[in-house]
Amino acid sequence: MLLLLASSCAIRTTTADHYVGPMFYRRGTPCRDGADVTEVVADGWGGRGRSRVGRVARIIERVAATPRDAAASCPPGASGDGDRRRWHFSALYVRFDRREPPRFVHRSVIGTQAVAGAEASALSVGAVSATILLPPPDAYCSFHYDASDPTGMRFTVWNVRGENPASEEEILKEVNP
Repeated sequence: MLLLLASSCAIRTTTADHYVGPMFYRRGTPCRDGADVTEVVADGWGGRGRSRVGRVARIIERVAATPRDAAASCPPGASGDGDRRRWHFSALYVRFDRREPPRFVHRSVIGTQAVAGAEASALSVGAVSATILLPPPDAYCSFHYDASDPTGMRFTVWNVRGENPASEEEILKEVNP
């Protein structure tokens, strides 16, 4: 019974991540930090559901990021006073909404896992780390990731085709200030 109480579960849809059970998390926001980043650390037995199915034992860390759209403006007061490096604890439930599925995912597992889905298909024992980067088509991406500060990630996308393409000067101005 104690093992059941210490378990966690993640259900991921295209626009939200739902976590049930005890976990630590922190989040960076796109206007202030350059990407919509979530970092979640959970231990115990957990299941993964919806479009990804699997089981994991021990400790799992997952960093997921959706890039900042360079053409989108940030609402007033979007910078906020929160510290992206501050850890939060959720004993029961937390939900992270996204405008699109993450384009960067880094998973680290110490223990055992069996998982199948869009992010990974694996059966492993021991220490495993996997990173997926899926840049959008017809776009220019600026990407900076430091594993020692995951929520400080910079991930920006400029549309180079379509209705409102970004000019080369606009992109270079932001990438090389």
